[in-house]
Amino acid sequence: MDEDRLTREQMLEARIAGLERRIEQLEHWTGADEDGNWTGADATVADRLEIQQMIIMHLLQHLQYLIPEFTVEKLKRGIHLIEDGIQAGASAATDAPPEIVRSVAEKRREIIDDYLPD
Repeated sequence: MDEDRLTREQMLEARIAGLERRIEQLEHWTGADEDGNWTGADATVADRLEIQQMIIMHLLQHLQYLIPEFTVEKLKRGIHLIEDGIQAGASAATDAPPEIVRSVAEKRREIIDDYLPD
């Protein structure tokens, strides 16, 4: 057997180590341990997103108050135009099937609409 190749045991150990690192990362993201029990040590991704959304909405309310011509609808239209340009560039630069590119674009549009309600 070639000395430069890993044995089956070594390959298995490497995979296990990779899985353990991934589990630790997921625990950090979710704020839970391996069994799904919330530890309270870290803020979850959902917690962070909820707070970010609250901050965004508060800032938008201030902008509407301070700048009378500013509206969330105008902001949303502008962001959609930018996103359309990004997606057009992505469509031209990728080998992905058009339905996949379209699906990604629709999901991103939904996220924008969720963060910037009418």
